[in-house]
Amino acid sequence: MLTLRQAAERTGMSATTLRRYIKGGRLRARLVPGRYGPEYGVELDELRHAGLWDGSSDPPAPLPARSGGEPAAAAGSGLVVPMPPSPPVAAAEGVPQAIFRELLMKHEQLLVQYGMLRVSGQQIHEVRRDAERKATDAARTADELSRIRDRHAREIGLLKARLRQAELLLAEREEEIGRLRQELQRQEMAVRNASRAGAIDAEFQRAFVRSADH
Repeated sequence: MLTLRQAAERTGMSATTLRRYIKGGRLRARLVPGRYGPEYGVELDELRHAGLWDGSSDPPAPLPARSGGEPAAAAGSGLVVPMPPSPPVAAAEGVPQAIFRELLMKHEQLLVQYGMLRVSGQQIHEVRRDAERKATDAARTADELSRIRDRHAREIGLLKARLRQAELLLAEREEEIGRLRQELQRQEMAVRNASRAGAIDAEFQRAFVRSADH
């Protein structure tokens, strides 16, 4: 049983990459007591089974096992017993060590890029979903505005019809008022003519009476 750091030294990979392998299910590990709480412990067989170690170099001394086969921690500290650093990982058969390490590094870079692409894809999906929701809300708002516009158009049409009726009624009243004014003018003229005729008759009678007295 190796700590995650010792497994990283054995395979030539980083502890972060091994932790990602564990979480992704490529590498099996168990939780063992550590200084800051439980930490991952990896068996050599699991490294070999995952293709991360070919067994060409001797492994460091494993942790002493307690009853039940679990690795023991340092007494009173909760720290896993440290192991001496291991030599660099051996290259696969027929592959130079430098090329093998470069391939491993590129593999890690591809995994990081893949994770970034997944995050970007999720963000794009969320943006697309938000845009679709906003488009649906905009369409619903447009329908509501169309209904309001139609209702206002009907109300405006009714008000215009009533206004035309009121204008026609007002024109009829103005014509009636014009006729009444003309009738009033005729009556006033008749009264004036009658008054003038009466005055002439009275003056004629007075003149007649004066001539009769002489």
